[in-house]
Amino acid sequence: MTCFNHQRRRSWLSWWLGLGLLSLAACQPATVDDAVNGDREPVVAEQLVLRNATLEQADESGNVLWKINAQRTSYSEDKQTATLEDLTGNLLQDGEIILKVRAAGGEVRLEEDGEKVFSAWSD
Repeated sequence: MTCFNHQRRRSWLSWWLGLGLLSLAACQPATVDDAVNGDREPVVAEQLVLRNATLEQADESGNVLWKINAQRTSYSEDKQTATLEDLTGNLLQDGEIILKVRAAGGEVRLEEDGEKVFSAWSD
């Protein structure tokens, strides 16, 4: 008789365990596949953004040609263009400042030949 009660307890335990697992599975959030196939916002490419950055270019001898400080600098995805906001800078020749620049915005672009082109604009 004790063997029968032991089997009966085991079957009840299995039944309750199965019911518990079924309940837990029913309460789970949507599956990964549902999340992948559901409505999502488009993926935005990461962009390098610097705050209070200083950019400069030197010649082959190491002499600084220009130096620009921008409150915000964001690089294009291909890293070929830097867009600058609220900038101040200096153009130098033989280590001496020959031109001071202040602008609301600007851009430094890397050309195919390796040259960097700087342009600036006001509001």
